[in-house]
Amino acid sequence: MQNHTIQAEARSGTGKGIARKLRADGKIPAVAYGGGKEGVSLTIPAKQLQLLKKADRGWNTPVTIEVDGGETIPVAVLKDVQRHPVTGRVLHADFQLVEGDAKVLVRVPVSTTGKAAGAAMGGTIRVSLREIELLCAPADIPKVLEIDVTPLNIGDTVLLQDLPMPTGCKVASRHNPPILACVGKRGAKVVAEVEDEEGEEAEE
Repeated sequence: MQNHTIQAEARSGTGKGIARKLRADGKIPAVAYGGGKEGVSLTIPAKQLQLLKKADRGWNTPVTIEVDGGETIPVAVLKDVQRHPVTGRVLHADFQLVEGDAKVLVRVPVSTTGKAAGAAMGGTIRVSLREIELLCAPADIPKVLEIDVTPLNIGDTVLLQDLPMPTGCKVASRHNPPILACVGKRGAKVVAEVEDEEGEEAEE
């Protein structure tokens, strides 16, 4: 899979004054670091980051950074963006350089598919964690983690360690919190259990 390409410029100046001037010109100060190399200061047109956000895997999309006045960075992943506290405008971007098949820590959104079995008793799906931290090689980063809720009845819970992992990925956390659950109105689970028991008695 071909990486998304970002056009950047090498940046030598630092400081708040220079950063303000860059932003006024529609550019964002950035830095790329990691891979055992010294950090590289960059200037990136704001439009380039907007295009990255709209790419197939959003902010998690692996990029190749072509640097005018410097060496091309073959593979990098956006690690952090600093935003203005009021306007939300991006003020600074941090990229992590990746070498070979090294894994990077990324946050991947959770999505559900199907209709829970418990919905027939008034149950609904309640999501506790909207994003999951994964360790993945850049080429293996998924766009989303889909969870099929079809078999879930009221009271059923999906835990972090229950999630099937895409190839080349693993959960970063050692903890096992709930990701989502099928919940219902008070008494709904009791009614469901009674109906199940009555069904079993009828079969006998």
